[in-house]
Amino acid sequence: SLGWGYYYQYYYDKAKQHFNKVLKNDAGNHDALLGLGTIAYVLGDFDGAIALFNKVLPGISPTAASWDKNSYMLENLGWCYYYKKEYDKSLELFKRLENYHPGIDYIAPINGTGWCELMKGNKAEAQKLFQKSLKILPFNYSAETGMKALAN
Repeated sequence: SLGWGYYYQYYYDKAKQHFNKVLKNDAGNHDALLGLGTIAYVLGDFDGAIALFNKVLPGISPTAASWDKNSYMLENLGWCYYYKKEYDKSLELFKRLENYHPGIDYIAPINGTGWCELMKGNKAEAQKLFQKSLKILPFNYSAETGMKALAN
């Protein structure tokens, strides 16, 4: 859609205008709510992102064969709660993201879960997760940073 075109070019105001225009005609439009939530997340409005993403959440399928916009939404929602220090809610979202892609080991839910476990003081579990992530994608920044944080 045009809104996503603006988003990918970093024209967030124009993207928001387009998504809001879509919502005037269709208040429950999944794509427009997802777009506005993504912009809120990118701009650091975690409460706004949570409110918008939670409107989308009930409508997504339980699984997907590959990474899609809903995968990003689940990941971003997990990070929203993480940044608000709501680690249990964050863990729920990262687990849902992992279950959204059964049989596929994406590093996003592994790293997110690792960071939550680290913040909750579960260092052994965090280390195990970061090491798993690094086996999947060596030198990935999030897992390497997590391993460094464990060393401190």
